[in-house]
Amino acid sequence: MNFSIIVPSKGRVEQLTELLSTIIRCTNDLSQTEVIVTIDTDEKQMESYTELMNNYPGPKQFIIQEHCDNLNDGYYNMMALKAHGKYIIAVNDDCVFGTVGWDEIILSAVKERKLEGKICFLKTGGNGVAYHEGSYPPFPGLSKEAVQAMGFFHWPGIWTWDADEVLWNAFHGLKNNYGHDRIVIVIDVAIQHLNAENHKYSEPNLSYEETTNNMIRNYNKGDCGKDFHHYPQMISLLNNGIKKENA
Repeated sequence: MNFSIIVPSKGRVEQLTELLSTIIRCTNDLSQTEVIVTIDTDEKQMESYTELMNNYPGPKQFIIQEHCDNLNDGYYNMMALKAHGKYIIAVNDDCVFGTVGWDEIILSAVKERKLEGKICFLKTGGNGVAYHEGSYPPFPGLSKEAVQAMGFFHWPGIWTWDADEVLWNAFHGLKNNYGHDRIVIVIDVAIQHLNAENHKYSEPNLSYEETTNNMIRNYNKGDCGKDFHHYPQMISLLNNGIKKENA
């Protein structure tokens, strides 16, 4: 399996339906892309979700579980650890894929960087994401090896927003501190957030340093109610994983 797209959903069958339809339309090899959807046991639209997932034509996992307040650890990380794909992409249920052949674009880019079967980060596009370092992707992808090295997709101490930005900065730290450039630029793969709120603390024109400083200030103020203090551990886990690759 090449890809796993992981998406939690709650009360938004219509949005999820649109997301799935764009995945079907834009994926060249649907047989190599699984979709993992998780909803809560108290979901009011349970019947509609079940029908939607039963009718989805590609590989899938449909998970129904008790509600967890920690969106990242209780949903995204749980799904990432169950994923069969070589590359895992975390999205919201109100996203759409906008690039036909996105799967082949990513596979080609990873191959060109000679990072197949290795730890890497996929910088996808959409919602104003640019090439320069200050523009982080709201919906990133990770290789399965990266998830295995860290033991998670998003840092468990971050419950909701900004986990994507922390992940982005962890891979920059990996490059800056250890010289490992594992960021694969695939911004031609457009994943659009139809209710875009992802640049609360980061704007496309900011430098990498400005982006990082903004994030640290907001974490220190407690605006996000999240745990920022273990950020260096993510870099260390990734670096240790790369050491094992080279052993």
